[in-house]
Amino acid sequence: MADFGYGEETTEKMKDCGDNDLHQMDWPYDNLESNIYNFGVLLLEIISGKLPYSPEQGFIVNW
Repeated sequence: MADFGYGEETTEKMKDCGDNDLHQMDWPYDNLESNIYNFGVLLLEIISGKLPYSPEQGFIVNW
């Protein structure tokens, strides 16, 4: 599928958060426009069967 790098950022925020209260964390993907864009990229990957990036074709969103 797709990896947009949220895991590392979320893990770092959890380390900084003393009580690890997930409900009070400022998630990096809480923006509606970002969610819609990322979902569209995911659908494009699933439908086309292509990776998000390949050296021959470049980024899938630049088709």
